[in-house]
Amino acid sequence: MFGRKVKTMQLRKTKGGKSLVMILAMVNTIAMVAVAGLLAYQHVKESKKEKLEDIVRGQAEGRGIASIEPNGGGEETISKVRVVGLDTFTANLANPRIVKYVRLRVEFELDETASERELERKKPQIKDEILSLLNGKRDQELLTADGKTFLKKEILNSVNAILETGKVKQVLFTDFLIN
Repeated sequence: MFGRKVKTMQLRKTKGGKSLVMILAMVNTIAMVAVAGLLAYQHVKESKKEKLEDIVRGQAEGRGIASIEPNGGGEETISKVRVVGLDTFTANLANPRIVKYVRLRVEFELDETASERELERKKPQIKDEILSLLNGKRDQELLTADGKTFLKKEILNSVNAILETGKVKQVLFTDFLIN
């Protein structure tokens, strides 16, 4: 009689173990399907992004990007936007009590007549002018959107005054940090 009880207890353990294994297998299958779905979604999302090789190829072909603009008659024309950047540089700000600095990277969108060679030749003068502008600013001025917009206009006017042929159409900040 004692031997029969042990056998029935062992049978119950194996039946419970099988159902537990089945539940774990189902949970594992559901998790694998969810992970596979997430990976497929990310793959589709990544394939829609512009690839780095395409960006580099576009810059190598024309040192810019193409933009589509309406020309008034319901048609669109493709124009090339040329962007030239300066190296990232750091400047002290004009705070009287606390030492503050700004780290900045500036890019210029050039018009059709602007010469990239001239811009390269005059980079030292351009950087000096930007540093002078920044040295006269306080951090509170540059923390606001209006302050950054005003600085962009000042840089635009200063750079266009330095250039002899062509103009900068737009100043872009691609890195801007105040510490």
